Amino acid sequence: MFSISYVGDDRNNRTLFHIRNENSLDCCKCFLTLFGKTFQIKYSSKFNYFYVAQQVRRERLMLDTLTESFIHQLIPERTRKTLTSLERISTVGCSGDLYLRGKLDGEDVFIKVTLTRVQTDSGKGGAMQNEYEKGLLLSQECPYVLRPLYYIQCLPCEVLITPFLHHLRPLSEVMAAEEPAPTWLRGQLENLMEHLRARRLVHRDINGGNLSIGNRTNGPTQLFLHDLAYMTQLDEEGHPVPLNIEGKVQSDIQPVERQNDALCFAALLRTLDEKLAADAEKAASR
Repeated sequence: MFSISYVGDDRNNRTLFHIRNENSLDCCKCFLTLFGKTFQIKYSSKFNYFYVAQQVRRERLMLDTLTESFIHQLIPERTRKTLTSLERISTVGCSGDLYLRGKLDGEDVFIKVTLTRVQTDSGKGGAMQNEYEKGLLLSQECPYVLRPLYYIQCLPCEVLITPFLHHLRPLSEVMAAEEPAPTWLRGQLENLMEHLRARRLVHRDINGGNLSIGNRTNGPTQLFLHDLAYMTQLDEEGHPVPLNIEGKVQSDIQPVERQNDALCFAALLRTLDEKLAADAEKAASR
């Protein structure tokens, strides 16, 4: 037994793509939402589930292709710049649905696309909106934060555009690699830690994926801090205070509920010291 039926159309539903499963001993139901239109796929529990999964995967690939085409028209319209050389890429340490590389009036840019809205600590926008606003503020005085170029919000997605980083490598990959880690890395990591501490800024997601090394076009290789969506500032008593441009941080979201920046930095520095010591030992034995 296998059937597909139309359930309904919710014009206020902003969901581009969503799947909800309801399974029982006798049958399986899959509610598939595309652009607010919901369909029910019902089949016997003995039916070939992998066939159904393959069909859904094809739908997702189709949506990705449509999204790329949509982005190709959206960005030039909103930025008033020419977008060329658009290509799909994979990346580490980012939360999003699609990652693209292109040239905006000849400048290499990285494009991150989220197809679903995310509840964040501002309660008024998507995670990438917070990342854009906080990136604008912090990049003015911190050399380790890349200044974002554009944030575009429209149905059914959010788009964040930043300068493209060449030879980008997550910090976790650098410290696990066979080749030696750059000796300047420790100093930049300490500088970043001190910069945040002195300004009572808390990133709340410090890890080897959100820190990386790379370089902008014709720029030196250096450390970069990514994903500022959950970053906030603390008052003298350690409570969050307004940081982003649009709204206040919810008082019930405390930094300790995520990660402790000081402990995370300390752990990274210990791992880096071990890596640098091992590199020096290998060099001395040659």
